[in-house]
Amino acid sequence: MQIVKNHKFTFLFIIVSLFFSSCSFQKKAVPDSSSSNIDFKKFETKKIVSAKDDQFIFSTIERTPCKGTCPVYKLIIFKSGDAIYDGSDHVIHTGRFLVKFSKVDLEKISAKAKEVKYFSFKNEYPTKSGDFPATITSLRVNKKVKSTNNRAGSIKGLSDFENFIEQMLFTKKFIPL
Repeated sequence: MQIVKNHKFTFLFIIVSLFFSSCSFQKKAVPDSSSSNIDFKKFETKKIVSAKDDQFIFSTIERTPCKGTCPVYKLIIFKSGDAIYDGSDHVIHTGRFLVKFSKVDLEKISAKAKEVKYFSFKNEYPTKSGDFPATITSLRVNKKVKSTNNRAGSIKGLSDFENFIEQMLFTKKFIPL
């Protein structure tokens, strides 16, 4: 009988320990510059930032407004897999959030870029229409860095790349910042 009581105590101790360790893990999920070498404070403004602007940035995507109901958001994915999402209008998640991308996710984005020949696209695809939203992307892979402003919308390959990142993004968990 004494052995059964000791096992119950051990089991209870393990459960309580797991609970408290998971709580402390969740608190650490919000990044700070000391844990990842990224100064998240400098990304608090609405200023456009791309992979060209910072060596820690892997990729970005920004959807700009139109006169209708176009989604408006900015996503900055760092090489660590941490990402800052800032949703403004006509999106499910409005506000600033931390989103996590795995190494495999980053490799998939790189592979998609290679597949569509992202680094061969022009820097800008303008349109004559004044109400056309832009999708601005950037990518840093090894020593290659590219940024593209796609206002024309349906440039084959480029729009596939943009949609690929967006589809991956909206499968992730959004942690409020």
